[in-house]
Amino acid sequence: MQNKAKSILLQSLSEAKNPILKNVQKEEFFLHWKANSYNCLGNTYVSLNNQHPNKTFLDSANYYYDKAYEVAKMFNPPHKDSEIIYSFRKTEVLMKQNKYQKAIDLINNYKNINNGYNYLHREYFQKAICFHNLNSSDSAVYYSNKLLKNHKKCETSKLITIYDILSKEYNNLNKLDSAFKYSTLTLEQYNLARNNKDKTFNLFYNNNFNKAQLLNQEIKEKEASKQKKLTISFVVLLITFFIITYYLLKKEKEKKKELILMINNDKPVETEKKEYNIDEELENKILNEFKNATKNLDFLRPDFSINYIADKLETNNTYVSFVFNKYHDESFKQYCIKLKINYVVEKLRNDKTFRKYSVQAIADEIGYTNASAFTRAFKKHIGVTPSAFLKTLDD
Repeated sequence: MQNKAKSILLQSLSEAKNPILKNVQKEEFFLHWKANSYNCLGNTYVSLNNQHPNKTFLDSANYYYDKAYEVAKMFNPPHKDSEIIYSFRKTEVLMKQNKYQKAIDLINNYKNINNGYNYLHREYFQKAICFHNLNSSDSAVYYSNKLLKNHKKCETSKLITIYDILSKEYNNLNKLDSAFKYSTLTLEQYNLARNNKDKTFNLFYNNNFNKAQLLNQEIKEKEASKQKKLTISFVVLLITFFIITYYLLKKEKEKKKELILMINNDKPVETEKKEYNIDEELENKILNEFKNATKNLDFLRPDFSINYIADKLETNNTYVSFVFNKYHDESFKQYCIKLKINYVVEKLRNDKTFRKYSVQAIADEIGYTNASAFTRAFKKHIGVTPSAFLKTLDD
């Protein structure tokens, strides 16, 4: 009955301006009542927006939250939690307005204004939602799991939201086992609330329960398709293995026959050996080009390869590969990955603006088209994911 609540609150605040109440308007009880009334109005407009999304409702919620905070500043003694609770409400409105990056900036300030208030539960929950909507999968999964690990007793609505985020993120990452696990947990929470006749979240359930069921079915179908493809791939691989084995055995048998014939005819067996005659000038050019590629950051290019250097020097890629292997104990691919990851680590440590980039944006910066591939390479080289590494820098 949000419209009725709004009407009563507006009427009571209007009557509170009556000159008869002039003497009590600055008393502590009256100030608390007024701040609570403004906050209730803000909450009412948020609820109205949940039922019928409307920019005006959210603007009104912002207006009354601001009014409540202005009154709270007049409390004597001051309420130590006024600022952080006000920030909680402003963050919720920003999230409703889809201003997720601004919301994260506000959430990051909780640690500076908490005055001992236990805000971590809310931080993890809000950040999980924000990063999910910003398509930052690693961060969304990270904060969702932080919430579930540190605060196991969540209310039903929050559990549904977090389980739903995890099922969608793992589905997008094609981690179907995890996606199905959290999708099933989402449906279990929906059914639990429905069986308990939890009327508080009826609208929430009615709007999203069908979507959760469709996602669960989609994950099942993807898993079935994956298993089918794996079976087909296994059969093809098995057939290929037998064909190659047959071919190699046949070839080996033919070689043995040739060797026997050679021995019988007293002919020596010659071993084929490849040699590359590269003059010193060309070898130095190739080595200098590897140094220039590091200095000019050519290794960040998506097309950086042995062929790229060969084309640049107008030479044979076989020669470039030979020179590289002569001076390095690692593959060219490993060499490139090491350069890229070291570049990212150095830039994250020294460039605060770069730290605000999403994982996908950082991946694009160093020539990766796939954020997941970049994350795997980063973790293999550094030992932690980019998101976890960023957190160590923030701390």
